Amino acid sequence: QIAATVSAGVACGSPLATVEALIARADAALYRAKMNGRDRVETADEAVAFAPERRSKGHSTAGLTAASVRSQ
Repeated sequence: QIAATVSAGVACGSPLATVEALIARADAALYRAKMNGRDRVETADEAVAFAPERRSKGHSTAGLTAASVRSQ
Protein backbone atom coordinates (compact mmCIF):
# COMPACT_ATOMS: atom_id res chain seq x y z
CA GLN A 1 0.00 0.00 0.00
CA ILE A 2 1.29 3.43 -0.96
CA ALA A 3 0.08 6.49 0.94
CA ALA A 4 0.03 9.78 -0.95
CA THR A 5 -0.96 13.36 -0.30
CA VAL A 6 -2.15 15.89 -2.86
CA SER A 7 -1.71 19.64 -2.71
CA ALA A 8 -3.32 21.83 -5.36
CA GLY A 9 -3.35 25.48 -6.32
CA VAL A 10 -6.31 26.74 -8.34
CA ALA A 11 -6.60 29.99 -10.30
CA CYS A 12 -9.16 31.32 -12.74
CA GLY A 13 -9.13 34.22 -15.12
CA SER A 14 -10.42 35.64 -18.33
CA PRO A 15 -9.81 34.34 -21.85
CA LEU A 16 -7.85 37.54 -22.45
CA ALA A 17 -5.38 36.94 -19.62
CA THR A 18 -1.88 35.67 -20.36
CA VAL A 19 -1.13 32.04 -19.64
CA GLU A 20 1.95 33.14 -17.70
CA ALA A 21 -0.13 35.25 -15.27
CA LEU A 22 -2.57 32.40 -14.72
CA ILE A 23 0.20 29.87 -14.11
CA ALA A 24 1.95 32.24 -11.69
CA ARG A 25 -1.23 32.63 -9.60
CA ALA A 26 -1.93 28.86 -9.59
CA ASP A 27 1.69 28.19 -8.63
CA ALA A 28 1.55 30.69 -5.76
CA ALA A 29 -1.63 29.03 -4.49
CA LEU A 30 0.07 25.61 -4.73
CA TYR A 31 2.98 26.75 -2.58
CA ARG A 32 0.54 28.27 -0.09
CA ALA A 33 -1.22 24.87 0.11
CA LYS A 34 2.10 23.19 0.85
CA MET A 35 2.98 25.75 3.52
CA ASN A 36 -0.46 25.41 5.17
CA GLY A 37 -0.08 21.72 5.86
CA ARG A 38 -0.14 19.92 2.49
CA ASP A 39 -2.93 17.58 1.40
CA ARG A 40 -5.22 20.54 0.65
CA VAL A 41 -6.45 22.88 -2.08
CA GLU A 42 -5.82 26.64 -2.05
CA THR A 43 -7.28 29.17 -4.46
CA ALA A 44 -5.56 32.20 -5.93
CA ASP A 45 -6.20 35.43 -4.02
CA GLU A 46 -8.04 37.05 -6.92
CA ALA A 47 -8.94 36.38 -10.54
CA VAL A 48 -6.44 37.17 -13.27
CA ALA A 49 -7.21 40.58 -14.71
CA PHE A 50 -7.94 41.18 -18.38
CA ALA A 51 -4.93 41.50 -20.63
CA PRO A 52 -4.61 44.64 -22.76
CA GLU A 53 -4.77 42.73 -26.06
CA ARG A 54 -6.79 39.76 -27.29
CA ARG A 55 -5.12 36.36 -27.43
CA SER A 56 -5.27 34.09 -30.45
CA LYS A 57 -8.12 31.59 -30.77
CA GLY A 58 -7.67 28.06 -29.52
CA HIS A 59 -5.99 28.93 -26.22
CA SER A 60 -8.38 28.90 -23.28
CA THR A 61 -7.18 30.23 -19.94
CA ALA A 62 -10.54 29.94 -18.18
CA GLY A 63 -9.06 27.88 -15.35
CA LEU A 64 -5.82 26.21 -14.34
CA THR A 65 -4.76 23.93 -11.53
CA ALA A 66 -1.22 23.34 -10.34
CA ALA A 67 -0.92 20.18 -8.29
CA SER A 68 1.72 18.36 -6.37
CA VAL A 69 1.48 14.68 -5.42
CA ARG A 70 3.86 13.28 -2.85
CA SER A 71 4.23 9.60 -1.97
CA GLN A 72 4.88 8.74 1.64
